[in-house]
Amino acid sequence: SVLFYLISGNQDLYKKCDAIYDFKRHQIHLCLTEGSTDFSSGSTALIRLGFNLYNGYEDGETSPYHLFYRLDEPNRILAMSAINMRFSIY
Repeated sequence: SVLFYLISGNQDLYKKCDAIYDFKRHQIHLCLTEGSTDFSSGSTALIRLGFNLYNGYEDGETSPYHLFYRLDEPNRILAMSAINMRFSIY
């Protein structure tokens, strides 16, 4: 899944993957609304993108503007690669 591609491609998300996804139940955690884990704005943007590509998750900050505005260059490249993977764009 593209969600796991994003998690594995970002060191902060990889370290906190158990707060993002429940591997026993095979479902995402509500980590964006719970507030129990501290994510940077860039990590939060990648989580929103990952959730959106995983199951269509949307909130007031899942627009391309909101997501990409918060990403640095390496994470923008990661995000674009994830979108390309999800929609098989070559």
